[in-house]
Amino acid sequence: MLGPKARDRQFFDAFARHATLCVKGAKKLVELLDNLDAAESLAKEVKQIEHDADTITHDTVKQLHETWITPLDRSDIHDLITHLDDVLDMIEAVSERIALFRVRNGNPLASELARVLLEGCEVLEK
Repeated sequence: MLGPKARDRQFFDAFARHATLCVKGAKKLVELLDNLDAAESLAKEVKQIEHDADTITHDTVKQLHETWITPLDRSDIHDLITHLDDVLDMIEAVSERIALFRVRNGNPLASELARVLLEGCEVLEK
């Protein structure tokens, strides 16, 4: 049988769910940069997405400690899930600061960078 066993699916499913949240967060960041007047409410939405991702990360690390045999090297699983979490942590940090400092003048380069980030997250999700 090819592919991961059912008990191993938990890690791959966690990676997939986290990547989906990265896309969702990156889309919100693009929306925020395109609509700075709504920055505070959009930053709150990003914060909730990041919180949901933190839950996946913590559950995955917990499961990693409780699993005797893993489908990948333990450090690789840990590194992958925490680096995915870092992406959303940075998205949240940017959106939070834009709202906190009440940025109202858009920067085309920041918007372009957010779109590149979104494209990268979409590739990651695939």
